[in-house]
Amino acid sequence: MPVGGLLQNSPEEKTVVYFDAFGGTSYPEDCPPKQLYPLTAKQLPGYGGNLDTAVSDLSHYQKMEFGSLVLCGTRRRAELLQQLLHEKGLSAFQCIPLTTLPKPGQILLTEGDAAPSAWSIPCPKSPF
Repeated sequence: MPVGGLLQNSPEEKTVVYFDAFGGTSYPEDCPPKQLYPLTAKQLPGYGGNLDTAVSDLSHYQKMEFGSLVLCGTRRRAELLQQLLHEKGLSAFQCIPLTTLPKPGQILLTEGDAAPSAWSIPCPKSPF
């Protein structure tokens, strides 16, 4: 599958993305990876409800033209974060369900989580 088609699939299929530091990790037998993509990422501690830190980081990433995908847990939390970001002068869009990846400088908010930590993927010229 070409990188650009990562999230394009038929209604019967589900896209599963594994983020792992080790390529030799075992995956569920019923859902092995079809393609491996290398990417550079920096692990961040979770924000733990500190929205000021999240807003500061997202502002920096947007100014640097990084695409940011924020997993908000629930739709309601995505709505609240979008409102807060708007009040701080940042534009963010909800993408529920997730059907695309963020473009450079774009902040997308969606449902889900990446517990126990968050990830920052510095990819201003994203191939997605």
